[in-house]
Amino acid sequence: MSEINKAFDSAAKEQLATEIKEADLYAGRRLRRRRRLLGLTQQDLAEKAGVQFQQIQKYESGKNRINAGRLGKLAEILAVTPDYFFDIKKPKAAKTLMDVPEPLVPVMRAVQDLAQDDQRMIAARIAEMIGKLPTPAPKNEP
Repeated sequence: MSEINKAFDSAAKEQLATEIKEADLYAGRRLRRRRRLLGLTQQDLAEKAGVQFQQIQKYESGKNRINAGRLGKLAEILAVTPDYFFDIKKPKAAKTLMDVPEPLVPVMRAVQDLAQDDQRMIAARIAEMIGKLPTPAPKNEP
């Protein structure tokens, strides 16, 4: 194998390793977000999944990779499809409530517990409040 091929092979392997690590980190962040949204502790989730809570910590931090079988079980427990844990590019219009910023998670959890009429009322008031916010200046893009 030529030196150029070896260098290319090495660079490709490093790139692949980086992409895999990023995917593990993303899956862990999604696991943590969904667990918190449902109000579960790491211990709660661990018991349902049949693992120690330390394993859930490692999954969430990206330190340990979630294997396919475990990912399926976690998806089932958290009431999502397995693709929830992957960075699949979706059009902005297809965003789900799971994609909201972390500070809004407790608000979402509280709203989910309300009757549907109360949810509608809150949504209308939030929309009204957002409408009163000043319009941000357009960004100058090069």
